[in-house]
Parts: sequence; C-alpha cells; structure tokens
Amino acid sequence: ELANQRRVPEAERRFRDILQANPDDPEAIMGLATMAGMQGRYAEMRQLRARAIALVPDREAEFMAYTERLDAAANLPR
Repeated sequence: ELANQRRVPEAERRFRDILQANPDDPEAIMGLATMAGMQGRYAEMRQLRARAIALVPDREAEFMAYTERLDAAANLPR
C-alpha cells in the first residue's frame, strides 16, 4: 500500500525489515524488487526477481508480469 501512495523509501524499509526476519519471503523480495525498479535500480530489481523465482519457480510468470512495466522503463532511451 505504501508503494501505491508513492512512499517508496518507507515501503522499501518495511520490505527489508520483513526480509531480516524471513530472508526467503518471496512476496517481500518481489516488493523490494519493485521498489528498486521504481527508483531506477533495474539491475538490483532483476537480481531480486531472479532470487524470488529461484525460491518459487512455479510463480515465474507472475513475477515477470509483476515487473514487466519496470523492465520496459529500463530499456527506454534516456
């Protein structure tokens, strides 16, 4: 919800807190991936997404779709 309100730094902190308690939480990893992508840290976003996919391979399509727009933004000319 914080990300939807554009409170990205606060949302990122909360995802990191969750991951401290449970480093293999795929939802928190994908949340952090999204926050990274929203801040233009696309390589980090992709690395985190790959980590989430490695944890739950059957959700690869879902995770890829979730970050599809951010992937497209990463490829836009600057």
